[in-house]
Amino acid sequence: MNAVRADALIEESRRAARPHTPARTDIWPPRERYGLSRLELSAVRPSSADDVLGRLVDRLMAIADATWALHRGGVDAPVAELELLAAGAGTMRLLGAAMGGDLQHFMAERADAVARQDWDTNARLTAGCDDHRLVALYGPLHTWSNKGDGFGFSAAVGVRDDKADAFARRVEGTIFSAADPVGRATGGQPFELVHVPAYVITDLVGCGGEANTFPKHFAYFMPEDGRVPDRDKTMTVVFRNVYTQQFREVSAPVAAAVCEGWTDLDADRVERALLTWLRGHDISHFLTEGGAVPDHLGGWPGFVRGTLQETFADVVGFLLAGTPSTTEVADLTVDDLGQAFMGEVLRYFRRGWGWFPDSCAAQLELAYLVDAGWLHVELPAGGPPVLQWEAKSLHEGLRELGELLVLALLRGDVGAKDCLRAYCVEPRPAWLAQFEAGLLDATAHVPDGLYYTFLP
Repeated sequence: MNAVRADALIEESRRAARPHTPARTDIWPPRERYGLSRLELSAVRPSSADDVLGRLVDRLMAIADATWALHRGGVDAPVAELELLAAGAGTMRLLGAAMGGDLQHFMAERADAVARQDWDTNARLTAGCDDHRLVALYGPLHTWSNKGDGFGFSAAVGVRDDKADAFARRVEGTIFSAADPVGRATGGQPFELVHVPAYVITDLVGCGGEANTFPKHFAYFMPEDGRVPDRDKTMTVVFRNVYTQQFREVSAPVAAAVCEGWTDLDADRVERALLTWLRGHDISHFLTEGGAVPDHLGGWPGFVRGTLQETFADVVGFLLAGTPSTTEVADLTVDDLGQAFMGEVLRYFRRGWGWFPDSCAAQLELAYLVDAGWLHVELPAGGPPVLQWEAKSLHEGLRELGELLVLALLRGDVGAKDCLRAYCVEPRPAWLAQFEAGLLDATAHVPDGLYYTFLP
């Protein structure tokens, strides 16, 4: 490399993908302690000592860790950054060669983009590759908005879970078809799907950089989470092992602590319920009653906008997943989906409603269903709160909430928007604050999230 080119790259590296503000660690509501549950990632990795893929994944994670450490500390080390860029690009190229097929071509193109710090092209190519045997996220990645500018240098590698991925392929066709009856049930008009994101079910085998800090994601949406607001071709990558363990270790125990008559589902049924609902959620972000998805929330604070968009996807996604045609193909009952929904809503709500739009969405869903009489809360003195729920009532309550969301987000009805917004701001109802305090106390023994280990 000539001196002029090297100097240009060094100068460019000083401006490259660095948080605009120092990254924060106070991204959970202030508490005296947090609990974490361990997830062993090597359990889904080949056990062979000469596993080339595993060694390359470990190397890419280490390079991401080093890059993130420089960015996080604000260290001005352009030569080191340049060397890390080259090392990351080279490792990605080797990963592609180890996999072969279309992945080799795409990973080589992405390696070139990484070497020249073209993160937009890197993100688009990540979403554009149709070979999903391995999904390697690498570069600035949106994890949590409270951390700096929301894009920290990260790496995450998932290996496709063939059984779960085949299940997703079977069930998504019925979810697409359900757009018609669910649209009619919530607004009188069939929904139209304006875009179909790819839905890739993987097992996480490596995580590095900012993505490996807390709390952690179980899914990413590319290229949007790679800093590219381009929806021509998108991909939702789900880490099945993270998602299911998170439900088993956090969501289910939280729900069991307050939900009357809670009984745990078997692991396979939980997995199918979660993956079906999440696909419904995923698709719901692209539903409309005609033409492009409208924006009737212009001028509203981003937090409230995000909350209502996530609420729409949660609720309509549940209704899509809960149609008889979908539950038949997924071999699920409405009770199964209801348990998945209740566990996840309570997990998100427990995380702090005012800190994340998806947690505020959980508050909106919970509070609306209680206010409308579809769920019932008891707040006994000196004891934990009790949440009474029944699957059929939950489904009907969510259909009613879906009507309100269609009016607000797809038709711009002022009364509906004002009603929904009231659930996102202070003052909160006294019962809700009391329920939250009781929930936190009753679940003090339950972990708040996961941490990963990598045994040889």
